[in-house]
Order: sequence, then structure tokens, then C-alpha cells
Amino acid sequence: MNFYESVKDRFVPENHPLVTIKHEINLDFINKICNKFYAQSGLGRPPYRPDLMFKIIFLSHFDNKSYRETVCELQYNLLYRDFCNWWEEGTINHSSLTVFLDRVGAETIKDAFNRVVRQAREAGIITDRLSSVDSTIVESHANKYRLWVEGGTPDPDAEWLKKGKESYYGFKAHTACDVDSNIVTKLEETPANQSDMTYLEPVVEENAKATTADKGYSSGDNRNFLKSKGQEDAIIPKINEKITIDKEKAKGRTQVERNYSVVKIYHRLDKTISWGLDRFTIQANFAFMAWNAKCWVKSLFKEPFYILRAKCA
Repeated sequence: MNFYESVKDRFVPENHPLVTIKHEINLDFINKICNKFYAQSGLGRPPYRPDLMFKIIFLSHFDNKSYRETVCELQYNLLYRDFCNWWEEGTINHSSLTVFLDRVGAETIKDAFNRVVRQAREAGIITDRLSSVDSTIVESHANKYRLWVEGGTPDPDAEWLKKGKESYYGFKAHTACDVDSNIVTKLEETPANQSDMTYLEPVVEENAKATTADKGYSSGDNRNFLKSKGQEDAIIPKINEKITIDKEKAKGRTQVERNYSVVKIYHRLDKTISWGLDRFTIQANFAFMAWNAKCWVKSLFKEPFYILRAKCA
């Protein structure tokens, strides 16, 4: 036992939300789903544990820090060390996180996101009473002025979208959110020019009893799709549509916009942090995974995350 392990019980508060997340969300599966990407010959220097790399990236989004900042804080932050189960002396180079993501890919991270959602459902946090579907634009960090003037792009997967008087260049995150818990249960990523109306089917939560969305999703095909899934249709109708819906359930979609604001400001989703749809997929899944973890804790203690954290100060 080294110095860090010997003092952790004195300095890591058991009531801290991050400690609760560690106990409630089982991430033991990370090593299992990532092992196939590592050589099993036993030759060469042993790699960092996959779950260690995963947890560091999760912390980066959880606390809105860069990879470099998170790795630096891991050196002295006992709460981080306890969450990651990392008691070795020495430092981890932040570039190892990028190597890890290149190795395991976007689909593995999406798999991890979905497994955590399943755990929330099995724990009774997700009620599936009502699901709210929506999308949010995440702009590329490319220089838009240079895109207009010089042409070409460093991000070949990003696309332009005109919304009102504003033009956006980047991607969309399409989500289905459990209204009672605010946990995002489905997440899909596309270039920004993907129409919401034609992208309801991939993001509908099949376990939900009812689905609501804004009128941008209102179409005969979408309503028929919900009917085929046995779900109550609470999509807000357009002005010229004579359709009756449950207005109380339709109000549930207003919370989603506030959720997006929090995820963008506090979980590193305000702009892309790398190029390409695969990297955006990884970024979005970690950002919403961090959001889901906070919602999980809030559902357990019936208090907002920032109040729970302040009680540990």
C-alpha cells in the first residue's frame, strides 16, 4: 500500500456524488469489451488498463476539463484516484487517452453508453413513462471564416445547416430523454444537415409508453411509426394539423432544451474537440454519459448535483 491508498479513507468523503457514481454504476465491463483490441501475447510494456483510460475521459467530461487538465489533477486529487482505482505513483501522459480512443473506436464507446443506460433502467431510475425526442447542433471548432473565404475543410464529415438567420457548421446529437429522470436513453450522431423529421425512427426509445417531440418531427410517417410500436403519440402537431394529443405530456419536451444547455456548458459539448463523425460520436457519448450519471445521483437523493457536491466541501 502506497501513500495515496493509506490516506484515502481520511480525505475522500463517502457522501460525495462521484463516490456514489462509482458504487452505483458498474464499469467492470469496460475491460471485457476492450480486451479484444489489445494484443494478448504478453510481449512489450503492459498497457494502461482500459477502464482507467475510460474513467479518465469520463472525468474530463464530468468536470468539464481537458484531457491534459484531468490527467494532471489525477496526480494529486484523491477523489479522482479513488474513482479510477489508480494508486500508482508517477504520471499518465494525456496523449495515451487519444491512443486509447483510436484503438477502441466509437462503436465501443456507444456500447458502453448503452450498457450504462440499461443499468439505470434495471435500477428503476428510468421509468419509461414518457420519452422526449429532440436534437441539438454542435458546431465544429473549424474556423468558419476560413471555410467561407478559402473553401475546403479540415473536417470532411461536418456539414452546413441554415437555421433562421444563422448558419452552423458541424454535427447534430439526436436524443431520446426519459422525462421523469432526465436520463438520455438513446443517442445518435449525424452531420448537422440531417433533417429531424426524417430521423425520428433511429432515436425513438422502444421501451417508452409514450413519445413527445416538437412540431419539427410531425409527419404522418412518424405518427404511424409510433403507432406501430404501440406508443402513445404526443408529438406536437403543426398549425394546419387537426390532431389531438395529451398536452400535459407534450409539455415534457420543454425540459430537453435546458438539458442540452447544461451538457454543452458543463460537459464539453459546446463545440467539437476533434475532427470527424467518429470522434464527435465519442465526445457526445461521454458528455451525455456524464449528464446521465448526475441525473442518476439526483434521482437517488432528490437533490440537484451542485447541492450534493457543496455538502462535501
